[in-house]
Amino acid sequence: MLFSRLPVNKAIKVVEYLQSLTQLNRKVLLECGLSEQQSHQFMRLQANCVKSTLKWLDKNESSLLTISDSDYPLLLKQISSPPLLLFVAGNKEHLKSTQIALIGSRDATQYGTKWATYFAQQLVKNKFTITSGLAQGIDGVGHRSALKHHGVTIAVLGEWFRTNLPIISSSTSRANQRVGCSCFRASPDGTTFSSSFPAKE
Repeated sequence: MLFSRLPVNKAIKVVEYLQSLTQLNRKVLLECGLSEQQSHQFMRLQANCVKSTLKWLDKNESSLLTISDSDYPLLLKQISSPPLLLFVAGNKEHLKSTQIALIGSRDATQYGTKWATYFAQQLVKNKFTITSGLAQGIDGVGHRSALKHHGVTIAVLGEWFRTNLPIISSSTSRANQRVGCSCFRASPDGTTFSSSFPAKE
């Protein structure tokens, strides 16, 4: 995100201030606390990126949440560097559900797969939503097990699912939009806003 190096509260104030202006230029952006690089990125924002995002938002159950929205996940808001924007594909109401993250190795063993399947099944039976990263291995096992047992599952991703995702996850990602949702830090045209979502260590 262009404001990724700013504290969240300051970033929100910057956005509100920019909205009040009738004209923007590099000098104004620098005065707001953006770096040279961030100011350059802001001024080069392509119109087709905005158009593709608006087109995507016209689809059913497509949402763009800001950190100040009431639907923004409360626990996510409490981390040290929460994303300012969330692109949500699917039913955003599921973001308010009681969730448990089921994550693990991408190279899952038979033993790991067995127990991940069991845990997901039991959690779903007890009305928990399974949240994971839609990766191969344990993540995918959790999602698929939740779907198989008619539960709700949420996929949290840094990039749009149509790019750079393993084939094994593609059908699961589409299913997630029907019985859960997928959250992204990238715009629908695939543009990733770096540091707008917690990075993997």
